[in-house]
Amino acid sequence: MATPRRIPTFLWRLMRTLRPRIQKTLADSTRAGDLILLLTTTGRKSGLPRVTPLQYEEWNGRIYVASARGKDADWFKNLVADPRVRVQLRGRDYPAMAEPVTDPARIADFLELRLQRAGSHERILKRSPGTKP
Repeated sequence: MATPRRIPTFLWRLMRTLRPRIQKTLADSTRAGDLILLLTTTGRKSGLPRVTPLQYEEWNGRIYVASARGKDADWFKNLVADPRVRVQLRGRDYPAMAEPVTDPARIADFLELRLQRAGSHERILKRSPGTKP
């Protein structure tokens, strides 16, 4: 089995730099709420609020997000340390309790759902302002 390629560190740093712009764009966009939420965790070292834009899926009345970096993502480590989070989604802002999912069967179910809905996400992105048809 091939070893997965790691994303270069400079890309993660670039994303951190762009995060405030992404958050403002998401706050101003009505269609972005169909794909992306803002998750606020408490920094496990600093104790400061940390906001992360994440793609999500809603399934059986719950909201699921996935980490491209797996358990190494800072936001994931933060919510493991303190599962109390804030969620901003579709103009609403509310507190929630996060539950890290590491069970392979549940992860597989999430990935299957994500694949099933991939077509609808593409349609939403094509309608978003600033994208060409």
